[in-house]
Amino acid sequence: MDAGNDTEALCFERCHVGEATPDKCHGRVDVACEAVSESAPRDGFCRPVCAADDDCGEGRGCDVRTGACVAGAGVEDGRLGEACVSDGGPGQCDGLCVELSEGYGVCGHRCVFGEGGDCAPLMSSAPRGGCVLAAEMGGIGDVGFCGELCDCAGDGGHPDAVCDGFADAELVRVFGRAGACVPEELALGERLTCK
Repeated sequence: MDAGNDTEALCFERCHVGEATPDKCHGRVDVACEAVSESAPRDGFCRPVCAADDDCGEGRGCDVRTGACVAGAGVEDGRLGEACVSDGGPGQCDGLCVELSEGYGVCGHRCVFGEGGDCAPLMSSAPRGGCVLAAEMGGIGDVGFCGELCDCAGDGGHPDAVCDGFADAELVRVFGRAGACVPEELALGERLTCK
């Protein structure tokens, strides 16, 4: 497709953001439902989404800025979890600045919400990131954001983060860590502290 030729278009399957169905976007782990516009936040389309190079075919890598597989090496999210300002412009995050609450932005990138596994792998013994941050009005199978995982407070990159413990043992098993780094006002479970 020629980027300068605006007479060509791509067709994407329609979906509904926030609607919980097992076959949303055919249940694929590399496709998520994303809102078409802010004016119609429930109307969505199924778009391919990569969160890490492993999601792409041979010779391609994941560009976390766009959530798309690209030829050659992708862009890793080395700044995952660091504090950022949502209108701070490009360059402060490798991927996107995700605003979780007023005054609390964190570097992350797109992923399929509800999918397990490390969405920001770097060479480390413990999983680093999980698709644990839902987009506004989003749910399982929708576009979400990779957030930093933790075992206790202080594991995260954002200075104001708490380690919100997963209440479900299955989530601990799936993500390989005890909780997720979030602002205090969004924490739902036990605040895990380091001993």
